[in-house]
Amino acid sequence: MINDQTLASDEVDLLELLHIFWRYKLSVVLITILFMLGGIVAALVTPKTYQADVLISSTQSEGQDKLSSLASQYGGLAAMAGINLGSSDNGLESSLALLESRKFIISIINSENLKPALFPDTWDKLNQQWLKPKIGIIERLTNRVLSEISNDDTDPTPSDLKAYEVMKGLLSVQKDKQTNLVTIKVQSEDPNMAADLANKLVVRLNEYLRNEAITQSKNSIRYLEQEIAETPLVEFRTALYTLIEAEARTIMLANVNQEYAFKVIDPALIPEQAIKPKRVLIVALAMILGFMFACLTVVIRYWLSNED
Repeated sequence: MINDQTLASDEVDLLELLHIFWRYKLSVVLITILFMLGGIVAALVTPKTYQADVLISSTQSEGQDKLSSLASQYGGLAAMAGINLGSSDNGLESSLALLESRKFIISIINSENLKPALFPDTWDKLNQQWLKPKIGIIERLTNRVLSEISNDDTDPTPSDLKAYEVMKGLLSVQKDKQTNLVTIKVQSEDPNMAADLANKLVVRLNEYLRNEAITQSKNSIRYLEQEIAETPLVEFRTALYTLIEAEARTIMLANVNQEYAFKVIDPALIPEQAIKPKRVLIVALAMILGFMFACLTVVIRYWLSNED
């Protein structure tokens, strides 16, 4: 009997709650419509964001395999000379870390002049100059009290660190653990910029790693030539000549192969559809939130009226 009374009480409360909502149905509908209109405005005002992606694979393991036999013969000698011939690590992780590093991204930003695209709100396209930031009254008073230099005298150009932070937010790198294929994704409000930058990142990364390998091999060759000039042992000199040959081969492969570290499997194309904002989802969520807020408002309003 107690359970029956509880069920009856719950049924009465539910009917009463539905009656309250029906009584204030106009308020519920108006509040829901207002939230829906706000969602529509937010969906229309939010700028479109496009995403371009390029699929690449590592080619560094190929060069490592060519030197594996040499490393097994003269690995100890190369280690004594301070040279690393072949390694179990193909350098993929370090190369991907370089791709997201500050020095590499900042070099791309400066070489490609990407700051105007990264900070469009403070860039004057007509006069080709940076706009000075507007200083509020409170900030002006604070600067005067603290005797700080006015922002009018400072360079309005965004710093490299700020540009890096913005660029880092647009860039994402995903690695497939099974295939070791890497996908580089770039987001931008300009679809052409997204595709162009995604492809240029791979080109510049290959150039950077290729130049780094050439410089390292040239330094190793100079060091080995000094060792050859100082040692009288014929066998030791023969081994050093073999190491020089290996470093010369590295330089040759780096100069010949444009895709030194990464090979492009699927280049980035200009995206035709934006990935965000999801306008339908925004409007739907706004309607749900509006309906929930309207129901809560009605319940509170009814409760306050009964208290009086």
